[in-house]
Amino acid sequence: MNKESLILVGAVTVALGALIAVAIARKPHRSGLSTGATKQTVLKLTPLAAPKGTSQKAVLSLGHALWSKAPQIPLRLSRTPPLYAGGHNRDDGHRPSATVRLVKLTGGEVMVRLSWTDPTEDTSKRTKRIADVGSPKIYSRHPRSVSGFADAVAVMLPRKRGPHDSYPSLMMGHKGAPVDLYFWRAGLGFQKLSAAGRGTTTLRRREKLGGVARRTSQGWVVVLPVGKVPARTPVSFAIWDGKRRHRDGLKYFTVWYEIW
Repeated sequence: MNKESLILVGAVTVALGALIAVAIARKPHRSGLSTGATKQTVLKLTPLAAPKGTSQKAVLSLGHALWSKAPQIPLRLSRTPPLYAGGHNRDDGHRPSATVRLVKLTGGEVMVRLSWTDPTEDTSKRTKRIADVGSPKIYSRHPRSVSGFADAVAVMLPRKRGPHDSYPSLMMGHKGAPVDLYFWRAGLGFQKLSAAGRGTTTLRRREKLGGVARRTSQGWVVVLPVGKVPARTPVSFAIWDGKRRHRDGLKYFTVWYEIW
């Protein structure tokens, strides 16, 4: 085979390889997580449609039959960069195994079930209000232990739901693109929060968030409602490991997915 023929064969091989790679990248995964090819890769989460008449209260049961039918989708977790001084702050490379399942009720409300591995159970206790000479906004509560941290999980969605040309910042949204956070902490329960950037988190005291959480032999499972979610609404997830002294922005997190 002459030089020109070898060059032609090489070019054809490269072209075929590229076509195969594109085809594989666009092929949906059977797990329920698929990729889309728009302006960027889109991670899709497809909820299971609940039969008409299914109530939110019923789906809050961890043993409800719908949860075994909903696709179990593995989450791709990263860890935030170091935020505090000390060796515990470094990323040790560990990532818990985490999955999510979604059920959509006939009214459009979405129920989220998160499961993740965690060999230790770390919980918080409610603190007492203690008078202090400092600002009451900052010092209204004192922790029982400055070195104890709790396991926790959060689901974050944009305040404006539906398709987005660009996603809010993963750092708790940003000005002009606020987010809602559905948060659970072991020992303290469920809370609904709002934010428009790091350091702006506000507890929405008048909005009670129902949910259930259970310790398992492998870690934790949590089910909570996140309200009405139109198709293509972005969503991201975060997990805190109390044993690794996770708190505030020190956590495991995902990039934005879309609920379809």
